[in-house]
Amino acid sequence: MTKSDTGLQKKSPFSSFDTWSRKRKTVFFNTAAVGATMIIGAASWDYYSSAFEFQNEGWLDYDTNYGGADKFGHAFGGYALTSVYNSVYRNFGYSDEQAILYGAISSFALLTLVEVGDGFSQEYGFSVQDETFNAAGILVGYFRQRYPVLKDIFDYRLEL
Repeated sequence: MTKSDTGLQKKSPFSSFDTWSRKRKTVFFNTAAVGATMIIGAASWDYYSSAFEFQNEGWLDYDTNYGGADKFGHAFGGYALTSVYNSVYRNFGYSDEQAILYGAISSFALLTLVEVGDGFSQEYGFSVQDETFNAAGILVGYFRQRYPVLKDIFDYRLEL
């Protein structure tokens, strides 16, 4: 709370975040993620600088940029983002099954927005290959969380 000049207490719009409904928290969180993505994309990746175009980046061929390592980065990003969203939704009060599903859906929507933004940039273009690996990572994250036994069988991590 903050004091105004009259000495009365004013509530911050976020002071009651814990009392917000799950739906309101979800809408706020996703709107913030979309807004941040669009602002960062415009500032850093020249989003909205050209007409929409597709870019064929190739798959995992030796003659592609970085030998396809970029694709595994997209897959890991989808996997990690799904885990983050899942955790956020659990904290918002969703059931495990809802959090897992909504986490995957939100991750797919946000990463698709990134690819669409790339489609409107002069440098990048929408990559079907990137979108495919985003989806693959999201599916891995979804299934590992939905079926915990898979955590003993399969792990996907980044080590430096």
